[in-house]
Amino acid sequence: MEYEILLRGGTVVDPTQGLHGPMDIGIDHGQVARLAPRIPKGKAEMVIDLAGKVAIPGILDSHAHFSGGVEKVGHRMLARAGVTCAIDFSATSDELLQGLALGGAGLGVGCLSPLIPGETVEGQDPPPNRLRQAIAHALEAGALGVKLLGGHRPLTPQATRMAIEIANDIKAYVASHLGTTATGSHLEGMRELPQLLDGGLHLHVAHVNSYCRGLIAPPFEEAREALDILKGLRGQVVSESYLGTINGTSGRCQDDTPVSKVTCNCLSLLGYPATREGLEEALREGRAAVVVPEGDDMTLVWGEEAAAMWRRAGTDVPLSFNVNHPLVNALLATAKDEDGRFIVDAISSDGGAYPRNLIVERGYLFSVSSPRG
Repeated sequence: MEYEILLRGGTVVDPTQGLHGPMDIGIDHGQVARLAPRIPKGKAEMVIDLAGKVAIPGILDSHAHFSGGVEKVGHRMLARAGVTCAIDFSATSDELLQGLALGGAGLGVGCLSPLIPGETVEGQDPPPNRLRQAIAHALEAGALGVKLLGGHRPLTPQATRMAIEIANDIKAYVASHLGTTATGSHLEGMRELPQLLDGGLHLHVAHVNSYCRGLIAPPFEEAREALDILKGLRGQVVSESYLGTINGTSGRCQDDTPVSKVTCNCLSLLGYPATREGLEEALREGRAAVVVPEGDDMTLVWGEEAAAMWRRAGTDVPLSFNVNHPLVNALLATAKDEDGRFIVDAISSDGGAYPRNLIVERGYLFSVSSPRG
């Protein structure tokens, strides 16, 4: 037989090759061997009918969450969404392996270990030698590099720059949820970037859309300024943005205050006090949802039921707020510079175990009209 598998009658969509139409796909030794309008059935050991379905290249998701515990279902959620390879942002190597053992779904995976003040590093301003030890340990344990949790659990500007500098020096991949103790997870975090990267440092800027929610200026003004900042750092940063309207954060409170600065920002944006009481009110009124497992999925629970779940869990549950403007998401996904290059380099999901794996569902709408290379 010429092919192990023949996929027949599907609509093949591949913007990089200008393909969008009916096509048969011959697969041999796990690779696409031929694309043709019609391939005879007799040439393949197995024939799969794709009539009425769409066939696309496997998605590489540069930012997702699918580590151990309940997040293990993220493997299957990503696979069902068309992802074939993904990077977990903020999982340790041990957590990644736990997730693989419990819920692996054939994805190629990697991880960036988190630098968490008071947990994986000493406080918000750890000395350089401790940062170097933490980053080196992450590499030795099998991570690709590290992620700065910025807006959630920030370091000082000095420690943030030092972590980026050390990671660049020892060839560790480094990504950041922007924001330091001096700024935050909003436009001010973007404005801080040129200073943090002064001298030619390199960084992966995570989920650009999450800094354009309207905390500092109207969302579209924030998005346009964010794009200008990225253009000014061309060659130093890679970036991605996601297309979901819901975010992901933590409901955990310490004393009377949410631990995550992102949760505090969301409450302020929606008109609630950034307190435990304000968070409970937002949950009860359906402005925030608790993310809970349901079979092989994670789903959102709203209202009084969500507030009750949050209380029963001692507040330590994942949350989502509906705070991302869909038209800002679209702008960031499609904006190009004067040379015709996309300013934001990639569309990610920031999903996995969060139910916003929309790269295919929404992203290909933009890719067909404005093909990404």
